[in-house]
Amino acid sequence: MTGAFVATDIWDNKNLKDEQGKKFAKNVLGYQWRVGQASSTGEVYSVPSVYRQLDMRDAKWKFSNELNEKCYCLVSHDAIIPADPATGVTILRYSENNIPAGVASVKPGYRTCVLGFPFEPIENADGRNALMQSVLNFLSGK
Repeated sequence: MTGAFVATDIWDNKNLKDEQGKKFAKNVLGYQWRVGQASSTGEVYSVPSVYRQLDMRDAKWKFSNELNEKCYCLVSHDAIIPADPATGVTILRYSENNIPAGVASVKPGYRTCVLGFPFEPIENADGRNALMQSVLNFLSGK
């Protein structure tokens, strides 16, 4: 799952007390909110992972954070952390501050991967494809 407000909409919406949403995000999807507007540069990098499919050492991506003719502009990016360090890990961080940008989790019977920014605005097609392939390999257990 990816998106600009994957956690902020659940945790930081003053008009919506979404306790069920928080519980689902933590217990089923394996993540929780840390902070909104976590990045201003739109750059993320991979961190070493215990999950070999997601161990994309030294991989870096840039996503659209300014108006342009190719893709929509992201104005906010969520920082998310694993809800349970026993089952989840950080897999991506924002470059300018090292705040977690993506998490992966393994639970009995299924796996999840959540990014605090949308997938579509990743600028480099080869990098976007490599990231998606790694996520798909992780989700399928290959």
